[in-house]
Amino acid sequence: MRKNRVFGIAAMVAILLLTGTVAYMASEGISVRLLEASLREEKLKAETMLSEKLQLEKEIVKQEAALSTLRETNGALQYNVDRMAREVNDRDARIRAMRREYAGATRLKQQHEALQTEHEAQAVDLADARRSQKGMLRVQEDLEQTIALLLQQNKNLTGELHAWRLSAVKDVRVEPYRKNERLTLRARKTRKLVVHVDVASRVEDLQFRITDPAGRVLSAEAGKISTTVVNDGIPPKYVASTRQTVLKEYPYKRVAMVFTPSERLEAGIYQIDILNDTESIGSLQVKFR
Repeated sequence: MRKNRVFGIAAMVAILLLTGTVAYMASEGISVRLLEASLREEKLKAETMLSEKLQLEKEIVKQEAALSTLRETNGALQYNVDRMAREVNDRDARIRAMRREYAGATRLKQQHEALQTEHEAQAVDLADARRSQKGMLRVQEDLEQTIALLLQQNKNLTGELHAWRLSAVKDVRVEPYRKNERLTLRARKTRKLVVHVDVASRVEDLQFRITDPAGRVLSAEAGKISTTVVNDGIPPKYVASTRQTVLKEYPYKRVAMVFTPSERLEAGIYQIDILNDTESIGSLQVKFR
């Protein structure tokens, strides 16, 4: 029994092993077919990927060549761009310089126009000044002629005035009196000094000025001076004129000047000036002892 049981167990184990082996072998065959199919698929994929890789490498080489060409083209373009940028900058600099020159030329043109306008105005002023100068020269010539005429007239009048002054005073007589109305030459005894002067009738405002031996002009405090016309209508006298070559007739009058001293006179020479409007027309001197 035990042997049968062992045999049965062994047979069962053998059957199980055989079944397992058959099952394993069957499963292995399926797996191999699946594996082969998978390998074929993977191989196909690998070949496809290899083909794609080769195609991609070719494309990469092509793109790298294109990239190199593009880089060269870009380098040339960059050089051209840089060159054009430099040219643009140079052109901008020239344009700015030309603008500055144009602005300077505009200022110069404006200055030239201003100078031209000023020149034209100065030319007009110069023409006016020349016309004014000609007018002033004519006025100057007229004035010079007038001055020459006036100088000649003044010369003639000066000569006539000199002749008039020479003819204004004639026949002077001095009479110093003492207390009893007798003439005297002693200064301390003189009580009255009378001067008779023949002057032209045209002379008005006749005055007398007495200067003592010390050179002092006697004032009103030194004595009283009075003048009186004692004789008018004296026969005329004839005096030559420097302006006309004829003799002029001047009527005369006699004027008496009486000086009454308030104190005794001192010895010496007294000068008596005959004045007409503060201008001297004659003088005389009297010496007292």
